[in-house]
Order: sequence, then structure tokens, then C-alpha cells
Amino acid sequence: MNQESDMLRGKSKYNIGEVSNISQLSVKALRYYDAKGILVPAIRDANTNYRYYSEPQILRALTISALRNRGFSLMEMDQILNATSLESVTEFFDLHTREIQREINRLENVLALVDESREMIVSALQKTRFDNEHAAPKSRERNITVYTTKKQSCVFTRHRSRIFVEEVFWDRFVELQEIIARKGYTPAGPITGVFHEHYTHQFFFDEGDLEALQPVMGKPEGEHVKEFGGFLVASLVHVGFYNELLAEYIALVKWIEAGGYQICGDPIEEYLVEYTQGVAPSGYVTRIGFPIRKAGEK
Repeated sequence: MNQESDMLRGKSKYNIGEVSNISQLSVKALRYYDAKGILVPAIRDANTNYRYYSEPQILRALTISALRNRGFSLMEMDQILNATSLESVTEFFDLHTREIQREINRLENVLALVDESREMIVSALQKTRFDNEHAAPKSRERNITVYTTKKQSCVFTRHRSRIFVEEVFWDRFVELQEIIARKGYTPAGPITGVFHEHYTHQFFFDEGDLEALQPVMGKPEGEHVKEFGGFLVASLVHVGFYNELLAEYIALVKWIEAGGYQICGDPIEEYLVEYTQGVAPSGYVTRIGFPIRKAGEK
């Protein structure tokens, strides 16, 4: 407490400005707590009708300020201030600690998603600049990788819908987001599409059997939730709109066959950077892939 506040000790009553100065609660906040019955001035001057705070209320104001700095809500502060035992106060702090940890976990996941999107956008910029400076898209070397996909809990839907590559599948994106919001799930990665058709189907037909998936935090169970991943894939990353992917698919299929692998599943597209991240179609980043196994393996 500063020297000015120290000089205020021992007074019989304190006006709202003095309480604000001592507690570091704004006058607006004090009036709000007054209206909510959390901290109501205890003294009324009979002559002026002005209201004042008593010295014991200074302690209450300081407690409110400390609790607010610790992130407690108005209701929680009221309950703590009216608690009758240390045990009940401890329970409030334990509950608040768990809530904060859940929020930390949520924000860490959000941060990971933001970092992932940023990295992919930066990667797309670098790749686009390299292509523009060194080679035409058809002649550039493709970076094809083989890896085992991570097994994740995903929200999914599967049905026939529009899949033509000249369009964005925004309706399927919306479908997933509605389920995630309704169930209170937290997204944990980019949306993936599995085309239960030949890989050329989306380039020549309007509709097809499309499964849309999005990873979510935790291990939820129930309708529209499944585990996806845990299998070997060959993939490459493309920067540009979806109607440019046919040449990428053809190159990938040829590479798989030449490398002694065989395709054992439907084509997969992972939308690493897409319209919801505010980029133009020329900056979309899509990882395409096929589940594979060594030729001759079952």
C-alpha cells in the first residue's frame, strides 16, 4: 500500500474515490459491485445523502480486487466472500484451478492450430516463390514422402455430395463445424477428405461418395466420431487450387508403382491451408495421398 493510502487509515468513512485508489478497483467497477450487492456502501450521510464505505469494507474491496486478478467470476467472488470455512474456500480454489487448466489446454491447442496454419502458409509462400523463380509447375520436382499417419479421434460425415474440383466443398466444412459446435468438441487439426471413388472421379463428375473428417481433442465417443489414421501413405503437398491436382495424382500413382508399392485404399486430401484462413485459391495447400503397402503384401 502506498504512502497516500497509508494516510487514509483510521478514518470512519471512505468515499468511492478513496476506495478506488486503495483497492485499484475503478469507480465504474465499484458502482457495478454496489448494484450487484457485492460491495454496498455501509454509511449514508444524513445531511448530504452521500454514501460512504466503512473501514471493514476496505478489506472486502481489497479481497475483491485480489480475487478478480485471479480470474474469479462475480458469482464465485460472492460465494467466496460469504464462505464460512477454510474448507469451502479451498473447494472454490480447487475448482477454479481445474477450470483454468482446462482453458490453458484449450488455448495450447488453439496455439498449435495457429502455428500449424502459419507454418503451412509460410511453406506455401516459399514453395510458390521457388516455382516462379526456378521452374514451370509441370517440370518441377515433386517431394513425395512415405509415412505412417497418426491415429486420431475425428468427427466425420460420409454421404454423396458435390465433389467437383472447380468448387470448394464449403457445405461439408459447415456440416463438420455444426457437429463440433453442438457436441462442444475442440478441433485438433485440419479437415481431411476421403474420396471413396477412383482418384479421377472428382475431376470429371459433379457428385461422389465423400467422407469429411476433422480431428478433435480427447477421445469422444458416439455418433459421427471415429478413429482415423495409423496406416502407411504416400503423399505430396500441392500449392494451388484443387483443379490443378489431377497431374499431382497421376505423378503420385506413377511414383507408387515405380517404388514397389501398391495402393490399398481410397485417395485422401488433407486441406492444410484453405479458404477459412483468408488465403486466395492460388495459396491453398493440399496434401494428397494414398494408403499403400509393399507390392505382394496382404
